[in-house]
Amino acid sequence: MRTKVLYVSTYGDVRGGGEISLLTLLRFIDRDRYEPVLALPERGELAELAGELGIRSCYFEAPSLRHPAAALRAARTITGLSRIIGENGIGLLHANATARSAIPAGVAAALRKTPSILHARIIDSEGVLDFALFSLFDKIVTNSGAVAAKYRRYDRAGKKVVVVHNPVDIRQFQPGERSEAVRSGLGAGDGDILVGVVGRLVDFKGHRWFIDAAHGMAAGREAAGIKFAIIGDGPLRKELETRASAGAAAGKIAFTGARDDVPEIMNALDIFVLPSDEEHFGRVIIEAMACGKPVVATRAGGVPEIVTDGETGYLTAPRDPRALATAIGRLAGDAGLRKRMGDAGRARAVESFSAEKHAAGIQAVYEELLSARNH
Repeated sequence: MRTKVLYVSTYGDVRGGGEISLLTLLRFIDRDRYEPVLALPERGELAELAGELGIRSCYFEAPSLRHPAAALRAARTITGLSRIIGENGIGLLHANATARSAIPAGVAAALRKTPSILHARIIDSEGVLDFALFSLFDKIVTNSGAVAAKYRRYDRAGKKVVVVHNPVDIRQFQPGERSEAVRSGLGAGDGDILVGVVGRLVDFKGHRWFIDAAHGMAAGREAAGIKFAIIGDGPLRKELETRASAGAAAGKIAFTGARDDVPEIMNALDIFVLPSDEEHFGRVIIEAMACGKPVVATRAGGVPEIVTDGETGYLTAPRDPRALATAIGRLAGDAGLRKRMGDAGRARAVESFSAEKHAAGIQAVYEELLSARNH
Protein backbone atom coordinates (compact mmCIF):
# COMPACT_ATOMS: atom_id res chain seq x y z
CA MET A 1 0.00 0.00 0.00
CA ARG A 2 1.34 3.41 -0.98
CA THR A 3 1.90 6.14 1.60
CA LYS A 4 0.36 9.49 0.72
CA VAL A 5 2.88 12.29 1.25
CA LEU A 6 1.68 15.88 1.52
CA TYR A 7 4.24 18.40 0.19
CA VAL A 8 3.57 21.88 1.59
CA SER A 9 5.00 24.84 -0.31
CA THR A 10 5.14 28.51 0.66
CA TYR A 11 4.66 29.53 -2.98
CA GLY A 12 2.39 28.52 -5.83
CA ASP A 13 4.94 29.53 -8.46
CA VAL A 14 8.52 28.44 -9.09
CA ARG A 15 10.48 31.14 -7.25
CA GLY A 16 13.89 29.50 -7.13
CA GLY A 17 15.93 26.46 -6.20
CA GLY A 18 13.56 25.21 -3.52
CA GLU A 19 10.71 24.71 -5.96
CA ILE A 20 13.04 23.30 -8.64
CA SER A 21 14.36 20.75 -6.13
CA LEU A 22 10.82 19.84 -5.11
CA LEU A 23 9.78 19.24 -8.71
CA THR A 24 12.90 17.15 -9.31
CA LEU A 25 12.07 15.04 -6.25
CA LEU A 26 8.49 14.58 -7.45
CA ARG A 27 9.78 13.33 -10.81
CA PHE A 28 12.08 10.74 -9.24
CA ILE A 29 10.20 9.63 -6.11
CA ASP A 30 9.20 5.95 -6.15
CA ARG A 31 5.53 6.20 -7.12
CA ASP A 32 4.99 2.53 -6.30
CA ARG A 33 5.69 3.35 -2.65
CA TYR A 34 4.61 6.98 -2.31
CA GLU A 35 1.69 9.02 -3.66
CA PRO A 36 2.55 12.74 -3.66
CA VAL A 37 -0.10 15.40 -2.99
CA LEU A 38 0.75 19.13 -3.11
CA ALA A 39 -0.57 21.73 -0.66
CA LEU A 40 -0.23 25.24 -2.11
CA PRO A 41 -1.33 28.73 -1.07
CA GLU A 42 -2.43 29.62 -4.62
CA ARG A 43 -2.91 28.25 -8.09
CA GLY A 44 0.12 28.78 -10.28
CA GLU A 45 3.04 27.31 -12.17
CA LEU A 46 3.92 24.75 -9.49
CA ALA A 47 0.46 23.15 -9.66
CA GLU A 48 0.60 23.09 -13.46
CA LEU A 49 4.01 21.40 -13.56
CA ALA A 50 3.01 18.92 -10.85
CA GLY A 51 -0.19 18.22 -12.77
CA GLU A 52 1.89 17.20 -15.77
CA LEU A 53 3.40 14.54 -13.47
CA GLY A 54 -0.07 13.35 -12.50
CA ILE A 55 0.07 14.94 -9.03
CA ARG A 56 -2.97 16.59 -7.43
CA SER A 57 -2.84 19.95 -5.70
CA CYS A 58 -4.89 21.16 -2.73
CA TYR A 59 -5.05 24.75 -1.54
CA PHE A 60 -4.85 26.47 1.84
CA GLU A 61 -5.06 30.06 3.06
CA ALA A 62 -1.51 31.33 3.47
CA PRO A 63 -0.84 33.23 6.71
CA SER A 64 0.68 36.69 6.84
CA LEU A 65 2.86 37.23 9.89
CA ARG A 66 2.53 41.03 9.50
CA HIS A 67 -1.26 41.16 9.16
CA PRO A 68 -3.14 42.72 12.14
CA ALA A 69 -5.13 39.47 12.38
CA ALA A 70 -2.06 37.25 11.97
CA ALA A 71 -3.05 34.86 14.77
CA LEU A 72 -6.50 34.33 13.26
CA ARG A 73 -5.03 33.75 9.82
CA ALA A 74 -2.48 31.29 11.19
CA ALA A 75 -5.32 29.40 12.91
CA ARG A 76 -7.17 29.21 9.60
CA THR A 77 -4.05 27.90 7.90
CA ILE A 78 -3.59 25.21 10.54
CA THR A 79 -7.25 24.23 10.25
CA GLY A 80 -7.06 24.13 6.45
CA LEU A 81 -3.90 22.00 6.40
CA SER A 82 -5.32 19.69 9.08
CA ARG A 83 -8.42 19.22 6.93
CA ILE A 84 -6.29 18.41 3.88
CA ILE A 85 -4.34 15.82 5.91
CA GLY A 86 -7.52 14.17 7.12
CA GLU A 87 -9.53 14.26 3.89
CA ASN A 88 -6.68 12.87 1.81
CA GLY A 89 -5.50 10.16 4.19
CA ILE A 90 -2.02 11.69 4.41
CA GLY A 91 0.54 9.41 6.05
CA LEU A 92 3.50 11.83 6.06
CA LEU A 93 3.93 15.60 5.73
CA HIS A 94 6.97 17.10 3.96
CA ALA A 95 7.19 20.90 4.35
CA ASN A 96 9.24 22.36 1.51
CA ALA A 97 8.52 25.75 2.97
CA THR A 98 9.73 28.81 4.85
CA ALA A 99 8.64 29.43 8.43
CA ARG A 100 5.50 31.28 7.33
CA SER A 101 3.93 28.07 6.00
CA ALA A 102 6.14 25.51 7.73
CA ILE A 103 5.06 26.42 11.29
CA PRO A 104 1.31 25.97 10.58
CA ALA A 105 2.12 22.78 8.65
CA GLY A 106 4.11 21.42 11.59
CA VAL A 107 1.31 22.24 14.03
CA ALA A 108 -1.30 20.64 11.74
CA ALA A 109 0.81 17.47 11.45
CA ALA A 110 1.26 17.31 15.23
CA LEU A 111 -2.48 17.70 15.79
CA ARG A 112 -3.13 14.88 13.32
CA LYS A 113 -0.28 12.78 14.77
CA THR A 114 1.20 12.62 11.27
CA PRO A 115 4.99 12.15 10.87
CA SER A 116 6.54 15.36 9.57
CA ILE A 117 9.68 16.59 7.83
CA LEU A 118 10.93 20.15 7.39
CA HIS A 119 13.09 20.62 4.29
CA ALA A 120 15.28 23.58 5.28
CA ARG A 121 17.21 25.36 2.53
CA ILE A 122 18.12 28.77 4.02
CA ILE A 123 21.48 29.30 5.69
CA ASP A 124 20.51 32.53 7.49
CA SER A 125 19.58 32.16 11.15
CA GLU A 126 15.96 32.99 11.99
CA GLY A 127 16.58 33.15 15.72
CA VAL A 128 13.79 31.72 17.84
CA LEU A 129 12.02 30.45 14.71
CA ASP A 130 14.87 27.98 14.15
CA PHE A 131 14.20 26.39 17.53
CA ALA A 132 10.42 26.44 16.95
CA LEU A 133 10.84 24.63 13.63
CA PHE A 134 13.32 22.16 15.11
CA SER A 135 10.86 21.37 17.91
CA LEU A 136 7.79 21.01 15.68
CA PHE A 137 9.08 18.54 13.11
CA ASP A 138 10.12 14.92 13.52
CA LYS A 139 13.01 15.33 11.07
CA ILE A 140 14.90 18.29 9.63
CA VAL A 141 16.36 17.67 6.16
CA THR A 142 18.81 20.32 4.96
CA ASN A 143 20.36 20.84 1.53
CA SER A 144 23.87 21.34 2.93
CA GLY A 145 25.94 20.91 6.05
CA ALA A 146 26.22 24.70 6.18
CA VAL A 147 22.43 24.99 6.56
CA ALA A 148 22.34 22.05 9.00
CA ALA A 149 24.70 23.86 11.37
CA LYS A 150 21.99 26.21 12.65
CA TYR A 151 19.83 23.24 13.74
CA ARG A 152 22.53 20.87 14.95
CA ARG A 153 23.15 22.95 18.06
CA TYR A 154 19.73 21.71 19.23
CA ASP A 155 20.20 18.13 18.00
CA ARG A 156 21.94 16.71 21.06
CA ALA A 157 21.28 13.09 20.09
CA GLY A 158 22.38 13.76 16.52
CA LYS A 159 19.36 11.94 15.07
CA LYS A 160 16.97 14.65 13.96
CA VAL A 161 18.98 16.64 11.37
CA VAL A 162 19.88 14.95 8.08
CA VAL A 163 21.80 16.44 5.14
CA VAL A 164 20.52 15.47 1.68
CA HIS A 165 22.22 17.61 -0.96
CA ASN A 166 20.17 19.21 -3.70
CA PRO A 167 19.87 17.21 -6.93
CA VAL A 168 20.61 17.76 -10.58
CA ASP A 169 18.84 15.86 -13.33
CA ILE A 170 21.91 14.49 -15.11
CA ARG A 171 19.80 13.60 -18.13
CA GLN A 172 18.78 17.22 -18.59
CA PHE A 173 22.20 18.64 -17.70
CA GLN A 174 24.91 16.72 -19.55
CA PRO A 175 27.80 17.54 -21.87
CA GLY A 176 26.48 18.48 -25.28
CA GLU A 177 27.27 20.39 -28.44
CA ARG A 178 28.59 23.90 -27.99
CA SER A 179 26.02 26.06 -29.78
CA GLU A 180 27.75 28.87 -31.65
CA ALA A 181 24.36 30.63 -31.89
CA VAL A 182 24.08 30.65 -28.09
CA ARG A 183 27.69 31.76 -27.73
CA SER A 184 27.15 34.55 -30.25
CA GLY A 185 24.13 35.72 -28.25
CA LEU A 186 26.40 35.85 -25.20
CA GLY A 187 28.92 37.99 -27.06
CA ALA A 188 31.52 35.30 -27.76
CA GLY A 189 33.08 34.30 -31.06
CA ASP A 190 34.36 30.89 -32.07
CA GLY A 191 37.88 31.42 -30.72
CA ASP A 192 36.92 33.22 -27.50
CA ILE A 193 36.97 31.78 -23.98
CA LEU A 194 33.48 32.37 -22.56
CA VAL A 195 33.22 32.81 -18.78
CA GLY A 196 29.77 33.03 -17.26
CA VAL A 197 27.68 33.45 -14.12
CA VAL A 198 24.12 32.12 -13.93
CA GLY A 199 21.78 33.31 -11.19
CA ARG A 200 19.48 35.98 -9.82
CA LEU A 201 20.98 39.47 -9.77
CA VAL A 202 20.75 39.93 -6.02
CA ASP A 203 23.28 41.19 -3.53
CA PHE A 204 24.56 37.96 -1.95
CA LYS A 205 25.36 36.36 -5.33
CA GLY A 206 28.44 38.60 -5.62
CA HIS A 207 28.13 39.64 -9.27
CA ARG A 208 29.97 42.88 -8.55
CA TRP A 209 33.12 40.90 -7.71
CA PHE A 210 32.83 39.00 -11.00
CA ILE A 211 32.61 42.31 -12.85
CA ASP A 212 35.58 43.72 -10.93
CA ALA A 213 37.58 40.57 -11.75
CA ALA A 214 36.80 41.08 -15.45
CA HIS A 215 37.90 44.71 -15.28
CA GLY A 216 41.10 43.74 -13.48
CA MET A 217 41.94 41.09 -16.08
CA ALA A 218 41.25 43.49 -18.94
CA ALA A 219 43.33 46.27 -17.37
CA GLY A 220 46.23 43.86 -16.99
CA ARG A 221 45.71 42.58 -20.53
CA GLU A 222 44.95 39.12 -19.16
CA ALA A 223 41.49 39.13 -20.77
CA ALA A 224 42.56 38.98 -24.41
CA GLY A 225 40.23 36.53 -26.11
CA ILE A 226 38.04 36.20 -22.99
CA LYS A 227 34.39 37.25 -22.92
CA PHE A 228 32.18 37.44 -19.85
CA ALA A 229 28.44 36.79 -19.54
CA ILE A 230 25.97 37.40 -16.73
CA ILE A 231 22.88 35.24 -17.19
CA GLY A 232 19.86 36.11 -15.06
CA ASP A 233 17.78 39.07 -13.92
CA GLY A 234 16.96 40.82 -10.70
CA PRO A 235 16.84 44.10 -8.80
CA LEU A 236 20.57 44.84 -9.20
CA ARG A 237 20.63 44.68 -12.98
CA LYS A 238 20.92 48.43 -13.68
CA GLU A 239 23.55 48.88 -10.99
CA LEU A 240 25.58 45.98 -12.34
CA GLU A 241 25.27 47.14 -15.96
CA THR A 242 26.58 50.55 -14.89
CA ARG A 243 29.48 48.90 -13.05
CA ALA A 244 30.27 46.74 -16.10
CA SER A 245 30.38 49.73 -18.43
CA ALA A 246 32.77 51.72 -16.23
CA GLY A 247 36.01 49.79 -16.51
CA ALA A 248 38.58 48.13 -18.75
CA ALA A 249 36.25 45.22 -19.63
CA ALA A 250 33.47 47.49 -20.90
CA GLY A 251 31.96 45.88 -23.99
CA LYS A 252 33.19 42.43 -22.96
CA ILE A 253 30.48 41.70 -20.37
CA ALA A 254 27.11 40.61 -21.75
CA PHE A 255 23.85 40.72 -19.78
CA THR A 256 21.19 38.31 -21.04
CA GLY A 257 18.32 38.68 -18.58
CA ALA A 258 16.41 35.60 -17.41
CA ARG A 259 16.76 32.54 -19.66
CA ASP A 260 14.98 29.20 -19.80
CA ASP A 261 17.70 27.43 -21.82
CA VAL A 262 20.20 26.95 -18.96
CA PRO A 263 21.50 23.54 -20.13
CA GLU A 264 22.34 25.02 -23.53
CA ILE A 265 23.99 28.03 -21.87
CA MET A 266 26.09 25.79 -19.61
CA ASN A 267 27.31 23.88 -22.64
CA ALA A 268 28.16 27.15 -24.41
CA LEU A 269 30.42 28.28 -21.55
CA ASP A 270 34.08 27.38 -21.18
CA ILE A 271 34.29 28.30 -17.48
CA PHE A 272 31.51 28.67 -14.93
CA VAL A 273 31.84 31.12 -12.01
CA LEU A 274 29.80 31.54 -8.82
CA PRO A 275 31.21 34.53 -6.87
CA SER A 276 28.71 34.48 -3.97
CA ASP A 277 29.26 36.27 -0.65
CA GLU A 278 27.12 33.55 0.96
CA GLU A 279 25.40 30.47 -0.45
CA HIS A 280 22.85 28.05 0.99
CA PHE A 281 24.00 25.31 -1.40
CA GLY A 282 24.78 26.44 -4.97
CA ARG A 283 22.56 24.47 -7.36
CA VAL A 284 23.96 26.11 -10.50
CA ILE A 285 27.39 24.67 -9.65
CA ILE A 286 26.15 21.08 -9.92
CA GLU A 287 24.33 22.01 -13.14
CA ALA A 288 27.60 23.33 -14.59
CA MET A 289 29.56 20.32 -13.35
CA ALA A 290 26.97 17.95 -14.82
CA CYS A 291 27.60 19.66 -18.18
CA GLY A 292 31.33 19.02 -17.79
CA LYS A 293 32.39 22.59 -16.99
CA PRO A 294 35.25 23.60 -14.67
CA VAL A 295 34.11 25.86 -11.85
CA VAL A 296 35.51 28.90 -10.07
CA ALA A 297 33.54 29.60 -6.90
CA THR A 298 33.90 31.10 -3.45
CA ARG A 299 34.25 29.26 -0.15
CA ALA A 300 30.76 30.38 0.86
CA GLY A 301 28.21 28.34 2.77
CA GLY A 302 27.59 24.98 1.13
CA VAL A 303 29.86 25.54 -1.88
CA PRO A 304 32.91 23.65 -0.48
CA GLU A 305 30.63 20.61 -0.13
CA ILE A 306 30.26 20.62 -3.93
CA VAL A 307 33.54 21.81 -5.47
CA THR A 308 36.69 19.80 -4.83
CA ASP A 309 39.35 22.53 -4.90
CA GLY A 310 42.05 21.82 -7.47
CA GLU A 311 40.14 18.84 -8.89
CA THR A 312 36.75 19.99 -10.21
CA GLY A 313 37.58 23.68 -10.07
CA TYR A 314 39.02 26.38 -7.86
CA LEU A 315 37.73 27.89 -4.63
CA THR A 316 38.57 31.45 -3.62
CA ALA A 317 37.74 33.70 -0.69
CA PRO A 318 34.48 35.65 -1.02
CA ARG A 319 34.66 39.32 -2.04
CA ASP A 320 38.10 38.89 -3.62
CA PRO A 321 37.99 39.83 -7.33
CA ARG A 322 41.77 39.49 -7.68
CA ALA A 323 41.62 35.86 -6.55
CA LEU A 324 38.69 35.24 -8.92
CA ALA A 325 40.68 36.75 -11.77
CA THR A 326 43.71 34.57 -10.99
CA ALA A 327 41.64 31.38 -10.97
CA ILE A 328 39.76 32.32 -14.14
CA GLY A 329 43.02 33.20 -15.87
CA ARG A 330 44.61 29.88 -14.92
CA LEU A 331 41.73 27.95 -16.49
CA ALA A 332 41.43 30.26 -19.50
CA GLY A 333 45.07 29.67 -20.39
CA ASP A 334 45.01 25.87 -20.23
CA ALA A 335 42.52 23.90 -22.36
CA GLY A 336 43.79 20.60 -20.98
CA LEU A 337 43.16 21.74 -17.41
CA ARG A 338 39.65 22.84 -18.32
CA LYS A 339 38.95 19.43 -19.83
CA ARG A 340 40.35 17.48 -16.85
CA MET A 341 38.44 19.54 -14.30
CA GLY A 342 35.27 19.45 -16.38
CA ASP A 343 35.42 15.67 -16.68
CA ALA A 344 36.05 15.33 -12.94
CA GLY A 345 33.11 17.63 -12.23
CA ARG A 346 30.79 15.57 -14.41
CA ALA A 347 31.86 12.38 -12.63
CA ARG A 348 31.29 14.01 -9.22
CA ALA A 349 27.85 15.31 -10.23
CA VAL A 350 26.78 11.84 -11.40
CA GLU A 351 28.15 10.11 -8.30
CA SER A 352 27.09 12.56 -5.59
CA PHE A 353 24.31 14.85 -6.82
CA SER A 354 22.08 12.85 -9.17
CA ALA A 355 18.31 13.13 -8.79
CA GLU A 356 18.17 9.38 -8.18
CA LYS A 357 20.61 9.67 -5.24
CA HIS A 358 18.64 12.61 -3.85
CA ALA A 359 15.31 10.73 -4.06
CA ALA A 360 16.89 7.70 -2.38
CA GLY A 361 18.18 9.89 0.45
CA ILE A 362 14.77 11.48 1.03
CA GLN A 363 13.03 8.11 0.86
CA ALA A 364 15.41 6.73 3.49
CA VAL A 365 14.19 9.49 5.83
CA TYR A 366 10.57 8.62 5.00
CA GLU A 367 11.18 4.94 5.76
CA GLU A 368 12.84 5.71 9.08
CA LEU A 369 9.92 7.87 10.19
CA LEU A 370 7.22 5.49 9.01
CA SER A 371 8.98 2.49 10.53
CA ALA A 372 9.29 4.27 13.88
CA ARG A 373 5.61 5.25 13.79
CA ASN A 374 4.50 1.68 13.00
CA HIS A 375 6.47 0.32 15.94
